[in-house]
Amino acid sequence: MQKRWLTLLLLSLFMGIMTTVAQDDESTFRVWSPIDSITVDWVEVTNDDGDEILALELTIAGHHTDACELDLITEQASYENNLDIQVYRELSPAMTCLQEDTPFEATVVLDTPLAEMPSHLIINDQVWAVTLPEGDSISTDDLPTFEEMTLVTAVIDDVTATYIDGEEPVYEFALKGSYGVGCDVPLLYYARELADSTLVGVFNPVPELAVCPAMIIILDETIEIPATLIADDTLVAVNTFVINQLETQTMSDSIKVLTNIDTVSVNVMESMPAQISLDVKGEHPDGCQLPVVVNQSRNGNTITVEIYREVPADMMCPMMLNPYEATVKLDGTFATGGYTITVNDVTRSVDI
Repeated sequence: MQKRWLTLLLLSLFMGIMTTVAQDDESTFRVWSPIDSITVDWVEVTNDDGDEILALELTIAGHHTDACELDLITEQASYENNLDIQVYRELSPAMTCLQEDTPFEATVVLDTPLAEMPSHLIINDQVWAVTLPEGDSISTDDLPTFEEMTLVTAVIDDVTATYIDGEEPVYEFALKGSYGVGCDVPLLYYARELADSTLVGVFNPVPELAVCPAMIIILDETIEIPATLIADDTLVAVNTFVINQLETQTMSDSIKVLTNIDTVSVNVMESMPAQISLDVKGEHPDGCQLPVVVNQSRNGNTITVEIYREVPADMMCPMMLNPYEATVKLDGTFATGGYTITVNDVTRSVDI
C-alpha cells in the first residue's frame, strides 16, 4: 500500500493533478466506460438503394469514471451469436483527469436488420439476451426485449490461428479449453483494438440469478473473426492466451501485473445455500488496455481472489492509473459460518 501511494505522489508531481499536458507523441488508446441501461425504438433510415426503411435505434446510457471531455465513439460488428457494440473514447497517454462519475448518452442505429439479429448483444463488457417479436410480420409496436445477463470469461488453454483468404478474409481461431460456467450457454466473442495489441474476447452469457452446476464443460470450437478487425503484425491474445504466431508476428514473454485494490464490498445473496459476490474497485498501475484475469481458490473457509493482467515484457505502457471496477461472483455455495476473503492485498471477513 505504501508503494502505491508513493506511485500516486510521483505521478502527481510529474504530471500535475487535473492537468492535460501536450506531448509530441500523438498516440492514443481506447477507454471503454460502464453501461447503465439501454432502450430501443424504431427509426427511419435511408438504405443504399435510397429507400426509407425502419431500423432499430439503441439509446445507451452510461457513465465515465473520469471528467475528461472527449468525443464519444461508437463501433458495431456482428458475429455468429452476438452483436458487439463498442462505446469508447480515445485518450492520450499524457492526459490525466479528475476522477469522478460523469454520465453520458449515446445513440446507435443498428446496421443489423431485425430478421438477422443474433441472440445476444454485447456493449463494452456487458451483455443482454435478445428476444425478438413473434410472428411473420413486424409492426412499429413490436420491439425486441433485452434481458441483462452476466458475461463470464471462458478458460482458453490453447489456440491455433489460421488466415483464410477469400472475398472477405477471416482468421479462424481453433479454441481448446473449458466454458466459464457449467450451464448450457452459447459462446460469444468479439475483437477489440487495444493500445498495442488486439484482444479476441471469448465469453459465456449467464442469467444473473442462474445457479450453474459445478462442473467443467470442455470447449473445443473454431470461431471466425474478420481479418479487417485484426491489425497486421500486432500482438494478439484470446482472453489471456497469447498466440505464438499470427502471420509474421512474434510474441514476447509476459509479466503478471497485479491490480491495485482499493475497496472490496461483500454481498451475501438471498439464496439457499448462500452465494457471495464481491464489488471490487481499484486501478491498474499503468494505462495499458489488456484483458483482466480473475483467479479464485478456496481452502476451507478461506477464499483467495487474484486479479491481474498479463503484460507483454516489451510493451510500453502510459504512466497513468487506469480505474478498475468489477463484480466478482465467488464459485460455489457457502454454508453457515465465518469466512475470510482476500482480494490481492485486501482482506474481508463475513459471517453467514
